[in-house]
Amino acid sequence: MNAALSAEINRLTPAEKLRLIEELWDTLAQNPENLPIPPEHARALAEDEAAYRADPAAGVPWVAGALLLPPEQRQQLAKLLLDSLEPNGPSGDELKLMLRSRLDALRSGQDRGLSLDKVFRGSA
Repeated sequence: MNAALSAEINRLTPAEKLRLIEELWDTLAQNPENLPIPPEHARALAEDEAAYRADPAAGVPWVAGALLLPPEQRQQLAKLLLDSLEPNGPSGDELKLMLRSRLDALRSGQDRGLSLDKVFRGSA
C-alpha cells in the first residue's frame, strides 16, 4: 500500500474505517471464488460441517455458547449488544462486521479465548 493511501486511511474516524472495511469486504464478496482459502480454514470448515451433519442437534444456541465465554469476553459481548441499541451506537452493518471479526478470530485460532468447539458445542 502506498504511503499517501495509508496516511489517508489513518485520518479516518473509527466509524469511517469500519465503513471502508465493509465496502472492501463487499467488493471481495462479489467474487468469492477468487479468494484463497487457507488449507487450515478449509479443513476446519469441513470438520464443522461433518460434525453438524452427523448430529445437528448437538450444537449449542449462541446464547448458551456466549455463557461459556470467559467473564471478560461475556462483558465485551454484552457491551457490544447494548451499544448497538444506543442512538449513536454501531449500525447493524457495523455490528455484523464486529461480530464477523470476532468469529473469524475464533475460527483462525488467533483468539486466546475458547475454541469454536468450546464456544458453540461445549466440547472440552
